[in-house]
Parts: sequence; C-alpha cells; structure tokens
Amino acid sequence: MSSSLIRELERAGVTRIVTPEKRWNRDYSIFSLEPRAIVRPETESDCQKTLHIAREWGVPVVPRSGGSNTGGAAITDGILLLIDQGAFMECRFSEASGLLSAGSGVRHDAVQRAL
Repeated sequence: MSSSLIRELERAGVTRIVTPEKRWNRDYSIFSLEPRAIVRPETESDCQKTLHIAREWGVPVVPRSGGSNTGGAAITDGILLLIDQGAFMECRFSEASGLLSAGSGVRHDAVQRAL
C-alpha cells in the first residue's frame, strides 16, 4: 500500500481506508495484484473524493462488491473501492415529482414499499 496516497485520501476526508489483507489481492482468477489503497466508502462523498484523488494521481480505481468479476477485473494495483451495498440502502419517493430515488443497495421490496 502507498502511504502517501493513503495520507492524501485521509486529508481529503475519505472516512474509511482499511488495512490491506491478502484476500483483496486476488479474485477467483489466477491473477494477483496488491492495491495501493483500499477504501470502503460509507457515503457518496467518499466515492467522489476517492475518484477525484485517483484522477489527480493517475491511479486506476476498481470497484468491488458482492457480485464482482472473477476473471481478473476485480483486482488492481491502484485503489480498490470495496463497496458494501448495505451502506447505500436509502429509498424515497417524491409525490410532488413522481420520482423514486434509490441507492445501489436497495432491494426490490423496499422500492415497492416506497411506491
């Protein structure tokens, strides 16, 4: 892991940068890469800040979640963005606009209840 990149993420206010574990160096493929930083975003803002810093540093970002790729596309030597879909469960419906806003972790039954 890159300590200077991690410090930059911390300075930007990214709330959860985790300790590296060997299990994140691999997916179900034969490939192995050690990420420079591992971020577990808790908010949309954490994702935005991480992407902004990655762009500034020229570092690739790979998102990984429950249904990640198993052919080597879910690992990186850049920033691994471990997305816990449970952190994105907000679901709300606006009667005024008729629009439903749902986070990426929202399940179908929650959408039905909101409607």
